[in-house]
Amino acid sequence: MEDPGAEPARIRGRRRADASRLAVPLHFHPQTPLQPVIDAYYSDLPGPMGPLLAGAGLGWYDDLGVQYLRMIFSGVFDRFPGLQVIAGHWGEVVLFYLDHTGFFAESGGLRQPLADYFKHFRVAGSATNSPRYLRWTAEVMGTDRMLYSADCPFTYGFRPGGFPTSTPATVPPVPSWRTRPSPTSRRPTSATAIGNARNLRREGR
Repeated sequence: MEDPGAEPARIRGRRRADASRLAVPLHFHPQTPLQPVIDAYYSDLPGPMGPLLAGAGLGWYDDLGVQYLRMIFSGVFDRFPGLQVIAGHWGEVVLFYLDHTGFFAESGGLRQPLADYFKHFRVAGSATNSPRYLRWTAEVMGTDRMLYSADCPFTYGFRPGGFPTSTPATVPPVPSWRTRPSPTSRRPTSATAIGNARNLRREGR
């Protein structure tokens, strides 16, 4: 996803540039990691747990989260400043380590803090129905960069088949420790967003 020389083969020509120019968000679905990764991390586990952890248990999200970081550190969003990405599964692990990984932004030659690149992302829960993940994503991203999504027929967490029955009494503010514009600033309006945490609370879902 991040190699400029491989872009034509991977996205069939100018798809990424077109997505940036048209402000059409891209969505990448995770897939099972490469076999050497499976052999190193997920082999010799009891019963079906190896394939389960390599896939929907953990490996999918960890693998795609690394690809998002590769896109950022390889300069994809610097080359295509209008590019927007929809990240499923609460940001594919990255949001939960954003503070830590961001420490290496300067070492990686980023033009701005790592967190600022997340103005290019919108985040969906993808049927992992967790009030804790919702609160964390709202704090990091801001509720207007969150999308309500389903992953039919798969649902994990609270209230199978729907969103959590309880949402935070208050939506967390943007963290006060940010000294630069947060990922929620300069945000375009999303025509694809069908709800956010505030709307869900008002609707009683």
